[in-house]
Amino acid sequence: MKKNLSEKKDKQFVFTTQSPTTKNCPYCGVKLAKIPKRKKKCPNCGNYIFVSKGKLFTEEEKDIRDWLMRFEHLKITRKMFNKKREKLSSQLGLVASVNDTGENILYEINKQGISEEVAEWKKSGDVKYVRWRTVNDECVCSVCRKRANKKFLLSEIENLYPAHIGCRCYISPIVEL
Repeated sequence: MKKNLSEKKDKQFVFTTQSPTTKNCPYCGVKLAKIPKRKKKCPNCGNYIFVSKGKLFTEEEKDIRDWLMRFEHLKITRKMFNKKREKLSSQLGLVASVNDTGENILYEINKQGISEEVAEWKKSGDVKYVRWRTVNDECVCSVCRKRANKKFLLSEIENLYPAHIGCRCYISPIVEL
């Protein structure tokens, strides 16, 4: 969900971690007569309250926590997530969605990983070319479809790969002995 923040004068985006509540609506702060055990609409503001381990969250906070848990093996902290979201939001002029922020983080991790791999291939001296590979399904974009199975110089691949955020392609080295 993107929110237009053009009414903000300084156009600075600052994100903080929501402290979970146990008795109040996380949106409007009204004290709840009965603490929900699962997702429920707030009787005061009408927003859905999400419950996890007895704590109450907004939908956005739930989504961020879910995303961080799904990719916890990558050691992405909430601070890193908030910083990326602030930067992305400033670039867009809108509050970046949880998914947009996550995809951007994964893109950068992928880009960094391929840079390290390419550096190792260059160092070995055995790899001069790589082959572009796709997952070869109906979701492959037109850019990647045109590059599929093509041979690229190792020196130019860092500027081409990954082709876009969410790219599922990979490159394989062509080893010349």
